[in-house]
Amino acid sequence: MMHVLSLFSGVGAHDLGLEWAGMTIMGQCEVDEYCAAVLTKHWPTVPRWMDVKDVTGDSVRQRCGEIDLVTGGFPC
Repeated sequence: MMHVLSLFSGVGAHDLGLEWAGMTIMGQCEVDEYCAAVLTKHWPTVPRWMDVKDVTGDSVRQRCGEIDLVTGGFPC
């Protein structure tokens, strides 16, 4: 099973597709408050960052564990 860190997650469309493919979303980053609320509704236990500048190797390892894949949507 692959563990995924999702950056610029939006409402989680990429995340949902990756889960359908058998991967696990381990962390998300989204600055838009509405999108972040949607992510919280669908992935309530997944660690989340609001600002991509706060996503560091140490913070990801501490909050998410090991990551196999980093994915990202196009920032608006």
